[in-house]
Amino acid sequence: MKVVVVGAGVVGLACAFELASAGAEVVVLERGTVGSGASFGNTGWVCPSLTHPLPGPGTVGEGLRAAFHLTGPLAVRPGLDPGYLRWLWRFRASCTRERWRDGVRALAALNARTLELLAGYPAAGVAFESYGAGLLLAARTETKLANYRELFEELRSLGAATFRELDSRETREAEPALADGLAGALLTEVDRWVRPETLTAGLADWLRGRAVEVREGVDVRSVSGKRVETSAGDVDCDRVVVAAGITSSPFLAELGVRVTLAPARGYSVLYEDGKAPTPQHALYLADALLGLSRYEGGLRVAGVFELGFHALRIDERRLRTMLASADPFFAEWSPSALPPASRWVGLRPLTSDGLPLIGPSPRDPHVFVATGHGMLGVTLAPATAAALAPLVLEGRDDPVLAPFRPDRAP
Repeated sequence: MKVVVVGAGVVGLACAFELASAGAEVVVLERGTVGSGASFGNTGWVCPSLTHPLPGPGTVGEGLRAAFHLTGPLAVRPGLDPGYLRWLWRFRASCTRERWRDGVRALAALNARTLELLAGYPAAGVAFESYGAGLLLAARTETKLANYRELFEELRSLGAATFRELDSRETREAEPALADGLAGALLTEVDRWVRPETLTAGLADWLRGRAVEVREGVDVRSVSGKRVETSAGDVDCDRVVVAAGITSSPFLAELGVRVTLAPARGYSVLYEDGKAPTPQHALYLADALLGLSRYEGGLRVAGVFELGFHALRIDERRLRTMLASADPFFAEWSPSALPPASRWVGLRPLTSDGLPLIGPSPRDPHVFVATGHGMLGVTLAPATAAALAPLVLEGRDDPVLAPFRPDRAP
């Protein structure tokens, strides 16, 4: 069976890996270069303990209040585009406790094999940077720590989070680079992180080493279960998997998918070794809404959530504020005072109900969708691919995919 995978981000490449491992003839089509979209500049967290839908009780109010701060970490693009306004209305309708709890349960079930599947990549010969010391969520104020403690307790009750709490002294002992006087931290020891650009490169190398075509610079114009039309000619096939992140949107409408995507723009910067601390854990700076991951040769700082912004450009004022908000967390390091080695901006694909789209398209049962993973692409990619591949190749539907079906109501 010949399967075309549209998109060479982490989700598309993970799907191609599972399909090729099962014996399918696979062709991967990417409009840019491998891993160059939202998969490139993120923190690379694989965090089953902190996986939940973005829409939840209070999300809209908090987001709108934060959006009035023109340089803050959150922003909602104003506008009168009917499609975007419908998306916002549906997002608001998803912000109930019942829907949030159902979403957490669904994501926890999908994540049940995540760490096992990720460990299987190196065993199969996929080379990438991977670290496993856990995620440390540090808070400056007791109020912020209490908010996240409540969140983690609820996640744990729903089968997601595993964590332990550290007081101020234990927090500094766990990460000596942090400043004295923090309120404390929550440590999730099962979580890990990867360098995402090495994961996508490693998967692409593995695929090419097994005679899988990975075509870059190819613009896909239309898809059907028998043919994919591209700027470089048509590709005949038996099945298609659309996993192109935010650029999946035009295909979703044609395929009858009513749950739409909106872009959530985020930034990251990379500091080279010698100009940043080397924490033992991935760090989440709760008051600043920032994530940090240490890699070989450097430290990445990522943050900002600009909903509805399509342009791949950095708001310099917002970036300066983002970096300055990290300064009080560290004893001797001030990221705002140092020029980073590199900067990045990307668009995460976010559904209006906060759950990814995984499964057959409503109008063409030979076209499958794997997109809308928001800020959880690296976490959910292995499990998405492992559950989807048997459905694509054998028609074997895993019950874990039921909440993510593309034909669900918006």
